[in-house]
Amino acid sequence: MKNQNQPGLSPLGSFAFLYLSIIGVWVFSFPREVVRSSSYQGVWVILFTGLFSLVFFYLTTKLTMRFPRQTFSSYIPEILGSKRNRWLGRLLSMPIFIFFVIYFLFVISTNIRIFGEVLVSAVFHNTPLSAVIIMFLLTAIPAAMAEPYLLAKVNLFLLPFTLIPFLILFYAAFQRGEWVQLLPIFPIDWSTISQAIITVLFAFAGYELVVYIAAHYQNTDKAAKSHCFVILGVTFTYVVNYLSCLSVFGMDELKKLMWPPFEIAKETYAPMLLLERLEFALLIVWLVNVFACVSNFFMVLVRMIMDIYRFPSKASKVVTWILVPIIYAMAIYPKNFMSLMVWKGWVTMGHLTIIGINVILLVIAIIRKKKGSIKETGVEMK
Repeated sequence: MKNQNQPGLSPLGSFAFLYLSIIGVWVFSFPREVVRSSSYQGVWVILFTGLFSLVFFYLTTKLTMRFPRQTFSSYIPEILGSKRNRWLGRLLSMPIFIFFVIYFLFVISTNIRIFGEVLVSAVFHNTPLSAVIIMFLLTAIPAAMAEPYLLAKVNLFLLPFTLIPFLILFYAAFQRGEWVQLLPIFPIDWSTISQAIITVLFAFAGYELVVYIAAHYQNTDKAAKSHCFVILGVTFTYVVNYLSCLSVFGMDELKKLMWPPFEIAKETYAPMLLLERLEFALLIVWLVNVFACVSNFFMVLVRMIMDIYRFPSKASKVVTWILVPIIYAMAIYPKNFMSLMVWKGWVTMGHLTIIGINVILLVIAIIRKKKGSIKETGVEMK
């Protein structure tokens, strides 16, 4: 249950939090993944994946709106249990909680490892990967122990800066892109699109954090509209990313590039700007982006564990430091990039499983007429 004495999240704050939770490290390899899985159908794949994500996000939002000011660790036992046997609800919800914890650990460690690979291969050639991972983890620790509304304000402050990479991609596309390379986009191959959606769906993972963060909203009635803009913004961002890289490199060359956005910035010349080497500006801003994504997942993971085991708020430091070596071990475990891509596939399957869990819980809540009620919200409007 949310602490009623804390300020609530505004719709704009929730938008920034969820948007940056989705737009993480995946954008580096996203154009290559789209082209390799869908060929010339890439635009349609992104649009339909965004549409499916919008539907699933809406259903998850409806679930959280039935239980205002409650995190999922408090309303899942209510859905699965009964007033007479509350212990049964907690018992049935434990496997779900454990799955969420494991999934969040995979997302955090995979994001850190992939961004570490980008930094080592592009900039810090002589720096051990383990050192990069440790430094990234240490910077995320204070954010993981922060209050949700404070971290949301940090996300809101960082949001304008994270749009800079896509301005760079726009500039590169107009400078070096050949729009004929975006064709053809017809006819639509539905079999290819349906298979590619499963592959691309990993890039939309992150909105599941709403099951916790919705408890801190100022007004849950406006959540659906705000969440709709989150998915629309993410979809537009991915379309810009994909089309910019495709217009510059073409389909055949794009399939061979590991990090297309970084390569496109490296080959773009901007003598009139402050930085002539745009790849470094791109890396700096995306470092902020990945930091926000990892911090959001880390904070929710810590708060979720504290809610499940009913730890006091002072225990956040202990829980955070216990999780740090676990995340480090998971991030360093994959032996090579191919093993890391297998982990990315597990993240996709975990994302699909969480979608299924939320839909099933919503159906059960409707059938059993389970709905939270709150007489006094006590939320400070700021």
